[in-house]
Amino acid sequence: MDGPHSPAHWWGEYLPAIRQWEEVTGRAAPPPTEPGRKGGPRVTVGWVEWLMGLPLGHVTAIPGLTRGQQLQILGNGVVVQQATTAYAALLAQGV
Repeated sequence: MDGPHSPAHWWGEYLPAIRQWEEVTGRAAPPPTEPGRKGGPRVTVGWVEWLMGLPLGHVTAIPGLTRGQQLQILGNGVVVQQATTAYAALLAQGV
C-alpha cells in the first residue's frame, strides 16, 4: 500500500478495512474519536465524513454548523459509492 495511512494502533481488528478505504479515498483516516464534554470518547465528525467517502470538508468546512448539525447531515446522507452500485444493479435488471 502506497497511500497515506493513519496509525495502525487506532484500528485493532478493523485495520485491513481501514487500510483498504485509505487506498480508495487516497487519504489517511482521521482520528475516529475525540474527548467528549465529560471526558469520554465520542466519534469525530471528520471520521464520519471520511468513512462515507466524502471530500475533505464536504460537511465539516461549512461555516456555522454545530457538531450536532454536522452529524445530522452526515447521518441523513448517502454513501455515494453504495448508491451508485445499487443504481447500476437496478439498471442492469431493467428496473
